Amino acid sequence: MDTSTVPTFLACGAFFVLSFATIWVFWFVERLRGASAPHV
Repeated sequence: MDTSTVPTFLACGAFFVLSFATIWVFWFVERLRGASAPHV
């Protein structure tokens, strides 16, 4: 592994973790809102 692949690998990993966290937070908030919101 040369020096140019390390920043790319870190950037891809950070992007994956960030997108996963964003999806989880959105799901969690929607689940909380759905639990407290009245069902129509």
